[in-house]
Amino acid sequence: MVYYPTAMDTSSRDFRLAPLVTLLLLVLLSGCQSTPAAVAIWGGFDYSWERLSHRVSFFESGLGEPSQDGSFAVDLGMIGGPFSLSTALPEVVNYRAPWWWIRSNSLAAHYAEVPLSIGPSGLVREDVSVDLDSIGLSSEGVVTVALTGLRWDMDIPQSDAFPDDYDPAEGWTPQILGAGVEEIAVSDGQLSFSMWLEFRAGRLDREDMNRAIEFLTIDGSLGYVVLAADGAHSVGQLQAAAWYPIDPPNSDIPVIDTAQRTVVIDGADGLPLAVPLVHSWRFVLNRELDEEGRYLRALSAALEQFEYSAEDGRASLVMDAYCSHSSVIEEGELQVEFSAELGLLQISDAEASVLSGEIADSVGVGPFQELVVP
Repeated sequence: MVYYPTAMDTSSRDFRLAPLVTLLLLVLLSGCQSTPAAVAIWGGFDYSWERLSHRVSFFESGLGEPSQDGSFAVDLGMIGGPFSLSTALPEVVNYRAPWWWIRSNSLAAHYAEVPLSIGPSGLVREDVSVDLDSIGLSSEGVVTVALTGLRWDMDIPQSDAFPDDYDPAEGWTPQILGAGVEEIAVSDGQLSFSMWLEFRAGRLDREDMNRAIEFLTIDGSLGYVVLAADGAHSVGQLQAAAWYPIDPPNSDIPVIDTAQRTVVIDGADGLPLAVPLVHSWRFVLNRELDEEGRYLRALSAALEQFEYSAEDGRASLVMDAYCSHSSVIEEGELQVEFSAELGLLQISDAEASVLSGEIADSVGVGPFQELVVP
């Protein structure tokens, strides 16, 4: 791991050089100290409620473009409807947000966010086309796209057909959740890819909610980063599944076996540095249980481990893929199917700075922001 040195401190120096020599020296020093822009990589999300399971009425996890000093903001937040907002029994959100951070002359990035609206089908797609020159990126090396986060907000105006007896701010019991970028291609300097965001509500115990599902609208957004590198890019697919019989209250919901949550990606050998990417993730719940929704106690699609061998270009990525409905009050068994597409971005620059870390804490309900200073 290589760190870039800080700029020279000249506050206590007494420069007594001729003005022309001083000017030339300062120009040379400024050129030598040119630092490439930092790039931040999203590692997914990990949320859990401290007390009960809830519907989902607001969800956010994402990071933004690093500032000039390399720091970047992470936007987070969960609301579970009225019961999560109770003042009599205040709810607490536990969270973990992993990240990777790079400074390299061999890597450049462009960050963007696309607003999306999800209807009753639960899925929205959008095709994106970007001229690489217009965003200051080269098409000469490897170019790919990764997720930087997502947001769902249920507390928005609905159509005239939406039933009057249900408040969308109370949220929905999810049956499918996911987000992704796919079909990434570059041709004649044009980058194209497809983005998708999914939140499909499932019927459960609330008849007023069940009647409203076929009319719902969810406000959403999907963040992405275009990465252009001198290096290589490879992908791997992950599939995991579990079935949890109900044993209330507080059913035991163990984690899915690590072997199911591990993907090994064989990249190009000999490249000195690499970082993991999240291209897509998806939970399908209760496919064989009438596609019912569930009140959720925990939901996680976060990178848990990353190991890379520069010699043979092989990487091992482990996802923390976890879903739980364990609570004092539970509705039905839980069937979980998880899938993800993960990427390995390798960088040819042995002098690059690469850091990894996470932010983790417990907070009150609602959206909030953390600042990461690597």
